[in-house]
Amino acid sequence: MRPDLVALEALESRLVSVRTGAVGERLRWTDPEKLHLTLRFFGSVGSEAVGPIGEVCRDACAHTPAFGLALAGAGAFPSPRRASVLWVGVTDGATELRTLANRLDPKLDALGFTKEEREFTPHLTVARSRQPLQLTAAIAELASVSISTRIDELLLVRSVLGRPSARYEVIDRHPLVQL
Repeated sequence: MRPDLVALEALESRLVSVRTGAVGERLRWTDPEKLHLTLRFFGSVGSEAVGPIGEVCRDACAHTPAFGLALAGAGAFPSPRRASVLWVGVTDGATELRTLANRLDPKLDALGFTKEEREFTPHLTVARSRQPLQLTAAIAELASVSISTRIDELLLVRSVLGRPSARYEVIDRHPLVQL
């Protein structure tokens, strides 16, 4: 799932001051065109699994209305004091994302895809670090982020690893119900 272009541009303008700060220069920033919300990570999947995964996605989306989403605030994984991931949070729309993820999970589990044990936290990863960093100041600087967008489709995306970074290919699109 991707926020719309206007929302991504607004987010990018908010990230500039953090990117150019002392800690920001030590982070690997996600290219704006690669920003997305991940509902389920599959790892390495053979081409024969794409069809069944797509069917599960299509069925879940047929019962999910399009919805508004607000990107707001920030945080870090695993913690702000020893972070490897800087993210922007989701407020409005978080319930809808969880509902859609919960619609997908049992059917994907039945196909043999094990979900992560940690609880699903709707977020948009904006930067990563190979070494744990103290990101409390960056999180504080992004605390006032508030950007609205609309989610109207679920994308099935393949990551193609490479240098300097991974490339994402959309291999299937599933529209949400338009009300």
